[in-house]
Amino acid sequence: MQKNGERGAPESIHTVYVDGLRSVLDVLPPTTRRVIYISSTGVYAAAGGQWVDEDTPC
Repeated sequence: MQKNGERGAPESIHTVYVDGLRSVLDVLPPTTRRVIYISSTGVYAAAGGQWVDEDTPC
């Protein structure tokens, strides 16, 4: 388990973002025509490589 603000290992990040999204997509009905994915970190300006999360000021 990660502590708040601690950057995770690339494998953990992949598991959360890619595998998590894949799990959601797998349960959608086949008639689903469009999915829009928006990452919460997309609301932040460039952070110069620093870790950003929901506690980072906008």
